[in-house]
Amino acid sequence: MSDFNTIVSQFPNGLSELKINNNGYVTFYLGGISSQKAKIGNFDIIKIIWKNLTFTKATLITFIILIKFFIPRFIRRLLMHACKKNHLFDSTKV
Repeated sequence: MSDFNTIVSQFPNGLSELKINNNGYVTFYLGGISSQKAKIGNFDIIKIIWKNLTFTKATLITFIILIKFFIPRFIRRLLMHACKKNHLFDSTKV
């Protein structure tokens, strides 16, 4: 969670501020708290968000995390598939 804390504190407007370098690569470690114990990871993320963001942003993100926690994964995937099929997340259609 310290990586998430660093990202939130260093990039308050999101990672879109970063310049993209296409020549590099990223190695992901999938054995951390967030992948092994999702409840603990979500709670840590919520604590970091409330510590670093405004009340409005923290409330919105906390709400999204809690909804994600209560909706089963297969339903979330069905919804995402339906949204992609209907181009709801296609920024070129705006």
